[in-house]
Amino acid sequence: MMALSWRKGLKFAAKQSKATRRCFTIVPAALSSEPAEQSYMFRLFIIHARFIRFFGCLFIGNMKKGSLKNARMTWKSPYLIYSIAWLATLTTMEGITIASKATCLSDKSCKFSESIGFIAHVVAAVKWLFNFLCLAFGSRRLLDFLRDAAELEKSTGFVPEKRSICRYNGRAWFKVVLRSAMLATAVSCFSLVFLMHCRMFSGERKHWHPLLKALAVLSSVALLFCESYMYMSLVHFCGVLAQYLRAQVATFEECRRMTKATTLAYVACGLQNRRSARQRLQDKGAQGGHQQRMESFHVTALALVDTWIAVTYTAYSTLGFVDFVLTSSDLASEVRKLKDAVKDAALLEPTNPYSHQVQYLHDIIEPDEMCLTAGGFFRLDRSLLVTMAGSVITFTVILVQTSDDIKHRMRT
Repeated sequence: MMALSWRKGLKFAAKQSKATRRCFTIVPAALSSEPAEQSYMFRLFIIHARFIRFFGCLFIGNMKKGSLKNARMTWKSPYLIYSIAWLATLTTMEGITIASKATCLSDKSCKFSESIGFIAHVVAAVKWLFNFLCLAFGSRRLLDFLRDAAELEKSTGFVPEKRSICRYNGRAWFKVVLRSAMLATAVSCFSLVFLMHCRMFSGERKHWHPLLKALAVLSSVALLFCESYMYMSLVHFCGVLAQYLRAQVATFEECRRMTKATTLAYVACGLQNRRSARQRLQDKGAQGGHQQRMESFHVTALALVDTWIAVTYTAYSTLGFVDFVLTSSDLASEVRKLKDAVKDAALLEPTNPYSHQVQYLHDIIEPDEMCLTAGGFFRLDRSLLVTMAGSVITFTVILVQTSDDIKHRMRT
């Protein structure tokens, strides 16, 4: 019911924006006078969608580049069998790995690092299984979100930003370095997983060995992608929403130059569109994002163990979580820029009707509402990174101070 109500709210806001454009002859220079024929958000997402569908997680068929006209979500199709086959393959491969590591738990001579390695594999398996099911059962809501975004772009005449390396600032370059490091750690981690699978099957019969080796390759690649697609999808959607907000800032600056009170209704309606889209994105990714945060904090403790898989997986999860939080915080930053611009206009503009409209627009802008949340318990912003860093440091100090006592008890 909540997702349905937000969908209706977004459609209503889009219709209101269409009516605004028909009533006002002034169109901001930052936006095109012709509605977009294709959805920019879907054009960028289609690459991820094809990979997600290949690995059996996306039940949206008939997707064409830049068009959602014939896209349908259905369970009754041969794709369901294909998806179950992928799920069974991944479950079998990871189950064999976890079972082989679980045998040492019953042995009193089992090392502490081996026990932690078992926990790391269990956490990783739970994460990809959770992401798999979350995206599979959320395909219908994802399709609704993409259609609402396409309608929003057409109603506002959104024009995508032109990307250029020359325009990158310090924050943009930091994200490039962060994501490059994340990619390197992910490839390293799952290369080690692949080698472990190959070593595990090296003692099997010769005529089974090529098949098992191929399954090891497929499961490693699939596990890497299943670990990442929820993060990649949410970061992609948040990036496009940030472009929507920057377009609204440019629209308001154009309205200030025109000094027309009625044109501010266009900005207010557009802001409501973005707020509704952000909530739809929150409804879609709350489960996956919340699970990502819990998993990242849990596995961070495993980096203290001298196990390469745990170390690389911890680095990969931590970097992904940091990037996710920074992307969520960028949404609030863009809204804060709009609020600051409105505040300056309220102090400078003398006309009474215009001042009332500006004051109303200033009152309805809430930057903190654009941040993604963990089920409404806390916001994903930069302050959360500081809090988690303090928790990890505290845990590390406690573990270091008690390590000698733990070793003594394990020996006895």
